[in-house]
Amino acid sequence: VVHCAAAVWGAWLASASLQAQPAAVEREIAGVVRHALTQEPLAGVRVSAAGRESVSDAQGRFALRVPAGRVEVALALRGFYPLTTSIASSASRRTEFR
Repeated sequence: VVHCAAAVWGAWLASASLQAQPAAVEREIAGVVRHALTQEPLAGVRVSAAGRESVSDAQGRFALRVPAGRVEVALALRGFYPLTTSIASSASRRTEFR
């Protein structure tokens, strides 16, 4: 009898793990990447967060959709030290940082 109960429990766990999960709420982070000394926009900067990536355009602008909540944002460009910063905001608004 115990052996049969274990089989039923295992089947319940398997079916529970297959149930659909609610869709993750996302938000957009956007900004302009600028040189710290000259304030000139930087093109070609790789901006990544939560496994997603964007590249800044000729005016230094980028936009990236990420899950709501706190995320680590990494910026990288050849010839510059990489930068990582943590940001958080609600899913109901666009987040811009400089």
